[in-house]
Amino acid sequence: MNILKPKALQRGDTIGIVAPAGPVKRERIELAIDRLRQLGFRTKTYADIWRSRAYLAGDDATRAQEFMDAFADPETTAVWCARGGYGVVRILPRIDFEVVRNNPKVFVGFSDITALHLTMQNRTGLVTFHGPNLQDGFGAPEDMTPTTQAALWRAVLGDEQTSAQ
Repeated sequence: MNILKPKALQRGDTIGIVAPAGPVKRERIELAIDRLRQLGFRTKTYADIWRSRAYLAGDDATRAQEFMDAFADPETTAVWCARGGYGVVRILPRIDFEVVRNNPKVFVGFSDITALHLTMQNRTGLVTFHGPNLQDGFGAPEDMTPTTQAALWRAVLGDEQTSAQ
């Protein structure tokens, strides 16, 4: 399969925020959104990002549809996971990987989100980025280390190739 590279993220671009796994903590995601906006990015959520169904961020169909809506959205350059956690494997059969292949975007997340990284790579060839989920990265009370931020921005930004700080 050919390697499919997404368009690089640039300041001013819109980042679609999805919750394909566990429920999010409102104050942490709001902090992450504020920090991303301070760095010059716009953000967009799909459905109700605050939803919760036991230990998941909603039912399987809703979480999968949110993921699909973010990839199909022509306004977004990136799809960034709010958090990891159990449940990602349950939505894989509901994902239309042709939509992902036809709309390659920067995709960031870690933990159980790795299931999405691996499946997207195998089904589409899309290069994805194993990086901090929003809740535990930009939404953490303490800032990410400068080294972590520099590596993240070097990976996902275009010609800037510098920290977005």
